[in-house]
This record gives sequence, structure tokens and C-alpha cells, in this order.
Amino acid sequence: MKSIVTTETSQTPDPTPTQRNLGRILLRNTLAVISGDVAIRLLNVLFTIVTVRLLGDVGLGQYAMTIAFVGLFGVFFELGLTQYFERTIAQNPASTQSLFWNLVALRLMLAVGGVVVISGLAVLWGHEPSVVTAIILFSLTFLLSAFLSPLTTLFTANERFDISTGMQVVNQLITIVLGTVLLWLGFGFLALIYTGFVAMPIQILISIWAIRRYQLGPLPFQIAPASWGTFIKASIPFGITSLALTFNFNADTVILSFFRGAEEVGWYNAAYRMV
Repeated sequence: MKSIVTTETSQTPDPTPTQRNLGRILLRNTLAVISGDVAIRLLNVLFTIVTVRLLGDVGLGQYAMTIAFVGLFGVFFELGLTQYFERTIAQNPASTQSLFWNLVALRLMLAVGGVVVISGLAVLWGHEPSVVTAIILFSLTFLLSAFLSPLTTLFTANERFDISTGMQVVNQLITIVLGTVLLWLGFGFLALIYTGFVAMPIQILISIWAIRRYQLGPLPFQIAPASWGTFIKASIPFGITSLALTFNFNADTVILSFFRGAEEVGWYNAAYRMV
């Protein structure tokens, strides 16, 4: 009889996947958010005092009118896309490649529409020329945000709140230092608008470095226009939530500016911002 010898290949079980230390992640993120929030609030208080002193009530009122007006209507040109992107990436990191550049493309197109529509609304609203100029300039930051927001969202979606919070602190420091210098040089309330065109590109560069450093990329360019309809439809519930929050924080200043001048808007915002 022919002897058949079966050789069994030893099957070594796959090593147990490295378990994430959830306690460490929670501690790191909690400490980062708390410390960053405290730092930002302290910096904001100091900067508010500086801006009130250097701008005066009218200048502060014009700046507040600009931020509130753009913020009130700006949510219509984001549609909750970034929030949907963040939630989806957090649930399935593998979807980053298929969603990232689609998000950038959609936000760029919406940003262009936002600049045109918001600028037109500012003229129709009857704002004075300096405020209209500020609104146009501030709405142009939508174009930079179309790149910056998806990049920073990658950090929060991947549980790196320490990085995203650090980016916020960096942004605040740049805004304060550059804004104070420009205010001293006499640029008026537009100085605080100009700072965004310096701070945001710096944040973009830091974000790209951090993504490579912590291996959250690379992100090869790929877009699928056929998926945009589904993307937008899924994002609308997040957009509605953002709309409610935006109205809560900005509607008061916009309404006040319709009935009162920049001076009184400045008084209101000086007290509101400090609190």
C-alpha cells in the first residue's frame, strides 16, 4: 500500500492587533482641548482689550458687522459638507482617499458662489463702502478655507485633537501679533481682516507637514463628480445644525446693525466679546 504522508503546515495564529489605548487617547485629547481652550480664551480677552482701545467703538462695530454678516450667510456655502466628512472618516478611515478631494472641489465651487452672493448682499443691505470692502475681503477667505478645513478635519477625525487645537492656538497668536502691528500702523479695522490671508496659508502648510509627519496621508488627487449629489444630500442635516448655531451667534449683530450705527454695534460687541 502506498503510504501517503500528509504534511500539515503549521498555522501560526495572526498576532493580536495592537490595541488602541483608549484611556491615553481620551486623556491626551481632553488635556489638549482644555489647555488650548483656556489659552485661546485668555488671548481673546487680551486681544479684545487691545482692539477696543485701538479701534474705538466705531471701528469695533464695523469689524463686528463684517464678521457677523459673512458668518450669517456663509453657512449656506458650506452645507455641512465638512461635518459629514469628519463623521464618515472617523467611522471609516479608508474612505479618506475617496472623499477628501471631492470635499475640496465642492467647497471651492461653493466658496466662489459665496464670494459673489455675499458681496452682492452687502451692497444691497446698504452697508457703508468700508464695510462692503471688508465683507468682500473676508468672504475671499472661503477660498483658503476650502483647503484648510478639510486638512484640519483629518486631525479631529483621526482623534488628534492635540494637533487641531494647536493649530487654533497658532492661528490666534498670528492674528494677535500681526493684527496688533497693523492696527498700530493705522490700517483700521481692515487690519483684522488682512491677518486671515497670512494666518490661513501658514496653517495650511503646517497641516500638510503634520499629515505627513503623523502618516495621515498622502492624499493622491482623485475626484468623482458623479458622487457629489449623494455627498451634498448626506451633508444637509449637518448644514441645518450649523445654520441654527450660526444664527444663534451672528443674527443679533446683523439685526442690530440694521437699526443702529456702527458705534452702538461696537458697544454691544465690546461687552458681549468680553463676557
